[in-house]
Amino acid sequence: MLSTLMHAMIADIGPTPVSHKFQHIVFNETPIALAFQHIHYQALGELAFTELAELRHRGAFSTVSQTFAACCFQCAHSKHRETRALPKKWYQKTILCIQQRSSALTRRSAGLPAMITGILSAKLGDEFFCTVVQGLQAIAGAEIKVDNKDDHLRLPQVHAFNCLKDIFTDGRFGSSVQHHIPTSLELAVDALESDRWAIRNCGLMLIKALITRLHDGTDIASSKASSSHRRLSTLVYDKYKNLPDLILRLLIPKDLTDIDEAQSEATFTGTFVLRAQRVFPALEVIEQSGVPKHHQAEIRQAVWKHLEGAVWPIRDKAAKALSYLPASDSIRIEMEYCLQKTWSTQNALHGRLLYLRYLYTRLRRDADEISEDILCKVLEYFEAMIMSNLCPITRASYIALVADILEAIQEADSSSVHFSNVDKDILDTVKCPQTLSRICASDHWQGLIEYVGQECSVKPQYALEDAAKHRCKSLVERLNISNAINASTPVIHRPNSMDHVRAVPHNPEQSDQILRDTGKLLGIKAAQAHRSPMVDEELAYWIRALKLAQDELAVGSLVETTNQDVNTRQAAVDSLAGFLEIVKDTAYGTQRSPEMLQLYLILYDSLLDDDEVVRDSGAAAVLKLDLSAVFRDGSEDPQVPQMVPAAREKLLDLLVAQYEDSSILGMESVQRLVGVRFVAALPHGAQEACQIQRYSSPSALFEKIRKDDTTLFVEEKQNLYVDEAQEACNWRRVLISVEWTTNSTGILNGLRHWAIEGVETLIKLTQKEPDGALGWTSKPNVFTMGVRVILAADALILRFEGEGFSIDCTDLRRRLQYLLLVGEEKSLNPAWQRMIKRALGHDA
Repeated sequence: MLSTLMHAMIADIGPTPVSHKFQHIVFNETPIALAFQHIHYQALGELAFTELAELRHRGAFSTVSQTFAACCFQCAHSKHRETRALPKKWYQKTILCIQQRSSALTRRSAGLPAMITGILSAKLGDEFFCTVVQGLQAIAGAEIKVDNKDDHLRLPQVHAFNCLKDIFTDGRFGSSVQHHIPTSLELAVDALESDRWAIRNCGLMLIKALITRLHDGTDIASSKASSSHRRLSTLVYDKYKNLPDLILRLLIPKDLTDIDEAQSEATFTGTFVLRAQRVFPALEVIEQSGVPKHHQAEIRQAVWKHLEGAVWPIRDKAAKALSYLPASDSIRIEMEYCLQKTWSTQNALHGRLLYLRYLYTRLRRDADEISEDILCKVLEYFEAMIMSNLCPITRASYIALVADILEAIQEADSSSVHFSNVDKDILDTVKCPQTLSRICASDHWQGLIEYVGQECSVKPQYALEDAAKHRCKSLVERLNISNAINASTPVIHRPNSMDHVRAVPHNPEQSDQILRDTGKLLGIKAAQAHRSPMVDEELAYWIRALKLAQDELAVGSLVETTNQDVNTRQAAVDSLAGFLEIVKDTAYGTQRSPEMLQLYLILYDSLLDDDEVVRDSGAAAVLKLDLSAVFRDGSEDPQVPQMVPAAREKLLDLLVAQYEDSSILGMESVQRLVGVRFVAALPHGAQEACQIQRYSSPSALFEKIRKDDTTLFVEEKQNLYVDEAQEACNWRRVLISVEWTTNSTGILNGLRHWAIEGVETLIKLTQKEPDGALGWTSKPNVFTMGVRVILAADALILRFEGEGFSIDCTDLRRRLQYLLLVGEEKSLNPAWQRMIKRALGHDA
């Protein structure tokens, strides 16, 4: 009977994917689990083992692996000797699979790593753990062989590397893997020097896992980490003695020729990829852990060579890593040395300027230095960097450095006076910093003002330079240092300062940098001009650029976009944060304009991004907002929303507090509640076209999402972080809080009809098919759609029933009552039943 039950649990759950058949097999102290005998554990383990060995799709074997791990754990702690021996038997079979399937490769080796981690999770002792790791290391480091029988290249090393990577990334093996890190680092570096792409790729994934393990998952390279914290991280060099030599091996690859810009595109790209695969992990370790004292000169020299290399991303990474090496009290000296040192190529100069910008960022953060004297020093090189320099990229980097310093001066409010001219007598009569007075009177400052006031070019190669010039010019005007822009200075004003954004180059690094600079640039203009047609036009274009960068513009099938790179999405958040920080205490930032509402919505969407770094940046941007309206009673500190969920909650509170009478926010809440998003930033014509999309038939949607998907390889959702059901709850709260007017009756009646149809569809489905733990509502999309329908009905009843609106909720209430009655009889999802009762007022 037990065998029959087990077979039913595994094979007869229904026509669901393989992974779902294992989803509900859980071992615990239940009578069924206790009744399992050796033959049953063996049968179940062998079946799960076979599935893991044969499947090639991660979505299919992910839940099978949980069953296998649970089975191994139960076997290892069984009272019967034969049952306790099963995990080690399965380990031997796994090693055999690694050898036999060495010509059938997938990038992550399918279910083989899950076999190894499942067996090790059974906690069979440190000796067995070491045996497994050393065995995998031996396979990974073995010589590559070709099968003479069929000329097939067999690479069991790939499977072994992937198994090791999963072991080091699994939190269950924390302390057990520490003393295996040095040998695994050697192995990974050897793999990066292989001539086989599959080996190099696996070595790269392993070394990334090892870097994370070096600091127990701590991101010491984060800008939030203190310098003292980073100095403590140098202890890893004492713990892992071979790490400095491995870093030098990665930084100075002897088998790669130098990258030459004159190479063909294919050769250049191939050489760059090989170089980046080796250099980036080393620079990541330096960024996190600094460098050991005994190897500091060698490593610094090697990194400096990459700082002057031919590839922008490597230069940028090297500059960032180098910037963490000087102590806080020596950064100023390092900057002066960097400025004085000669350069041989434009690439070397560009890397130097990137390094200077990272150093200055540290100077402001660690030492809290506001540096008019540094600006004076930087301006001494204006002639060499600008007037005698023909490269627009390096000119842009130099102007960006000047703008960074001016921005720091603005933040400190070092100068709030208005100079009428450059006459020394007048400067002497004004109470201002002596250094700043010297800067304003210098020829270099005059040259800078003339340069940034020149007309921009429409050519894409000058886009980055034009963005930097405009940002610098706006900062000068923001500081009210207008003495340098006098009647004798010919300044040609551009008709539209967004030309540099429209002429975006094909280089993604330049495009992202332009987007970042544009936020601060427009923030300065908006703070100065308050409201003007030109500023409004530029803001509208920038807002659309942010939406495109976030790749959240698509509404249904109306707009087609491609998924943006995480760096571009991060650039969009940085741009938005820069704008909000500048306008925070200005008239523009405190007004309740449609543009500010759209920016708040974009900021909210960044808190739902799939990437953790982007979400954290969005949460940091929320802290820059004036949240006093959210904390009216003074019971909480406005600095609370540092975590992403708290930031989302407070941002919604801010929207309701500032835009409670906004029809745009009301429409947005309706659209997001029913599942159509991001319409607010579209042109009016597109909004009208979206009206049909907004109220798509719930019955048609239920029919579509309830169909069984027979696709072998299901496309993974782009965003696995966002909880659509929770988002529907959030926007229900906004919908209830907004002050609606009679002009919105059409939208609300449309929502009422949509909710009635949805409830009616739920009634029919419940009557037709009883629910339960594994019933029809357990499908995630079905559950979310039901939540949307019930919450829409709940919001309408709670907000408009008896309010005098022409929104009749009587029929909606009656249908909800009937759905609750039918649901109780048919075991409808308990979460749905609780929401229905709340809507009807049956419970709190």
